[in-house]
Amino acid sequence: MVRKNQIIIAVLCCFAFSTATMAQKAFDQLAVGLEAGTYGPGITASTSLFPNFKLRGGFDIFSLSPSLDFDISPDGYIPDANAHSEQLSGSLFDPKLSFVNFKLLLDYYPWKNGIFSLSAGFYLGSNSVSMKGKINNYNPDVIFELNDDIIVKPRTDGTFDAKVKLGGIVKPYFGIGLGRSIANKRIAFKFDVGIIYQGDFKFDSKQIYISQEDQNTLNNSDELSDLPKKIFKLWPMLNFTLSYRIF
Repeated sequence: MVRKNQIIIAVLCCFAFSTATMAQKAFDQLAVGLEAGTYGPGITASTSLFPNFKLRGGFDIFSLSPSLDFDISPDGYIPDANAHSEQLSGSLFDPKLSFVNFKLLLDYYPWKNGIFSLSAGFYLGSNSVSMKGKINNYNPDVIFELNDDIIVKPRTDGTFDAKVKLGGIVKPYFGIGLGRSIANKRIAFKFDVGIIYQGDFKFDSKQIYISQEDQNTLNNSDELSDLPKKIFKLWPMLNFTLSYRIF
């Protein structure tokens, strides 16, 4: 019994010693860097956890507002008449792409001094594409339909907002990488390729919704917003990072 207790105590001591040794190595390295990728340019900071694990956190932001106008020809119909009228004219303008994301990733290097890594983590933020629209000679008695499945109910002046949220707030990420997030000396590079699960796209406009087969639902919908558009849940992520080791 005494010998058994001694063995248990020895194992616990070895475990405590190894844990303390690894803890001393955690956060003993720090690097900062600049990056460019699918979600735009950003900044990143990396630190060591254990010999084969590195932790990365960063912030990516991308915003683009090109000067583009698009002509549209929506079908207009009066619900009671149950028939489409002639095509009408309109336009989409002031497009804006907005990607703002924080990320936290864990890199696992199977070979401690190698450059190949497996990464997992998540992106946290909001991605959207938005435009403004206007239907010419607007008639409030007419229902307007785009692409046979998107219904538009403009404001009284014929204008409407067209905004699509590209997925959810939390977006899991899995990928592989070549290079080092923390240099052995001072400068390092890392190239990552992976997949982000964004989730459903959603229309975020009180003037736009997805048409339903039930005509009563169509006519009685007062709050027309936030209905899902289930496309492109998975996005490829390409990212290049150039980092500088501080210590």
